[in-house]
Amino acid sequence: MLDIPELDDMICQQLSQRDLVQCVRVTKSWYKTCLPYLWRNIAISWNKKIAFRRMVLDSYLHERQHQQENGRSAENAQGRTSPPLSTLAQYGCWVRMLPDPESLFQMLQRPRVEAKSQQIQAEQDSDPTAHELLRHLYHHCPFIQVQKLSLSDRHFRSGDLLEIIADNVIPHVYHVHIESKFCEALESSRLRYLLERCSNLKELTLGIDLSEASNKNVGIEEEQIEKESGDPWPSLKILRIWRCNGKPKEFWSWLWRRCGHVEMLDVRMMIDTPAVQSLMEGTLGFMANLDVIQLGRTRKNIRDLTDNEVGVILSGSRNGWRTVEVKCTAEFQHEAMGSLAKHFHTLEEFCVCNCGDVASIDLALVLSSSPNLRSLGVTQDDYNWNDPDWEDWPTVMEAKKFIDLIPNTSVLKTWLCEPSLTVLKIFISDIPRPELIRYRFKEAYPGEGRKIQGQVYDRLARLTNLETLWLGLDIDATQTVQSNCLEMSLDSGLYKLSTLTKLKELDISRMMTRIGVRDVQWMIEHWPNLRSINGLEWDCIQYESFDEEDPNHEAVKWMLEHHPEMSV
Repeated sequence: MLDIPELDDMICQQLSQRDLVQCVRVTKSWYKTCLPYLWRNIAISWNKKIAFRRMVLDSYLHERQHQQENGRSAENAQGRTSPPLSTLAQYGCWVRMLPDPESLFQMLQRPRVEAKSQQIQAEQDSDPTAHELLRHLYHHCPFIQVQKLSLSDRHFRSGDLLEIIADNVIPHVYHVHIESKFCEALESSRLRYLLERCSNLKELTLGIDLSEASNKNVGIEEEQIEKESGDPWPSLKILRIWRCNGKPKEFWSWLWRRCGHVEMLDVRMMIDTPAVQSLMEGTLGFMANLDVIQLGRTRKNIRDLTDNEVGVILSGSRNGWRTVEVKCTAEFQHEAMGSLAKHFHTLEEFCVCNCGDVASIDLALVLSSSPNLRSLGVTQDDYNWNDPDWEDWPTVMEAKKFIDLIPNTSVLKTWLCEPSLTVLKIFISDIPRPELIRYRFKEAYPGEGRKIQGQVYDRLARLTNLETLWLGLDIDATQTVQSNCLEMSLDSGLYKLSTLTKLKELDISRMMTRIGVRDVQWMIEHWPNLRSINGLEWDCIQYESFDEEDPNHEAVKWMLEHHPEMSV
């Protein structure tokens, strides 16, 4: 087309199948350039599966006939003119994407005929099986690229299909996801046989129950397994254990040895204690580069990981955790925090999502003891206090624990994270707000609420490198309101935050703030990098929260008029 391969590639990758069909009809030059892209992605609709099967079948029969005529394989034939190649043999090398193996297997099944004549029956009996056609298809498409391959326990029922996947698909896959969706235990030997063939694996996800079984049905010997199980997968960086049991121990020991380059671990559920112990031994013994971990999943009223299990798993880092994320199905209390405390010197990111187990004093400990901490996030996904199905309260931090004074003084403790922290997402609670209607917490003495707010501002003012400050609940639950929170007004002490000159994003979603025009003008003046004030537009009056008109409305109007480029 343009005689510049790089530009041709950029153009052709943006064209649809219909456009490519038109391009190959223009000239011989365009045909030569565009035809490989027309074959790159074989997306087969069900109404075209008969034609697709016919193409593969014709190619298979063509090669079989040629072999029979020569009396030997086509590759070794000498002194004869090779016949014209089949369509699949000509263009299969250009194919990069195919449907998943199970869909292909279904498409290549022999078609059903209601009333079969003897001739049709004889022809179908002589046809190759779907397994033979599938293997033939993959043989002629040696350069396929598979970003993600999802397998379930039903894929392991057929030894023939498993062998085809292991020999022709797995070597090209970047992300393998295997899950026991039909409550069947997978034979460990079959799973090991499959994973042995991975050569480009970057991410592995396992949600399985395993059982001991012989490997006689998958065509692999013990000597071959031991020979192949030496070195780690060089490109595997992410390992996700969504569900596993501790047996057979030999399989998990083999798997941990292959995960020597893993950098991120995602653990959702461990079925038994041996599984937890095995994982801890594997991370300590073989995963020297591991420094990022995610624990649990976002799902209400389910407990997948106990506090003791989380503690054991967190003990399995050789060089210290850099990022730790905890979700609501993981219990995070004394044992877990004790294990995490050993890694404060390396901790850079700590995120708690929907996990009400984390105490305020523990959050303060993380902030005060982590010299490299860049981000601390306490987030809530779709949390609603009025939802009776939720048993756990959201993770909050009591204002007095956040202030963190030296005992018996009014002096703030020095937090080691003060020079490094750039992201803080936290719900600071238990601030008396006597001006609110129907407020259940009262001041112990007049002015206590404003005094506490001032001390909170003093603590925030020390975090001079903050770029993101989330104090609100940015969720969709319409009934969730923060009442015992900061007013975020100059009268309450906002002026103390003039040190946050690097602040880019402020979130006050669903907070009963008292921000007026004067307050947003001050923010614009003293926070020159500010780009958004999320939640400023929220109307608190609809909940009759204030005994007077909400000042936020005038602030929003002023912002839209004078700074329309800023998100509110």
